[in-house]
Amino acid sequence: MKKISIPDIIKKKFPSVKTKITKESDLIEDNILDSLELMNLISYLEEVSKFKVKNYLKKNKKFVIKKMEKFLN
Repeated sequence: MKKISIPDIIKKKFPSVKTKITKESDLIEDNILDSLELMNLISYLEEVSKFKVKNYLKKNKKFVIKKMEKFLN
């Protein structure tokens, strides 16, 4: 299975995002995505991968790219 890259997905799905994205970026606190965009991203990840937001939030309190990718891959 191909590894999922959250920054690549964000660049494709949300071309208006101009903020620099790193593995340590928090999608909400760093103002990369607003709440609606985050929900769209989560919905997309649930469709194309095994990502389950409830399971993710049991272990993680924030939407940090590094943690999300670790959970996915």
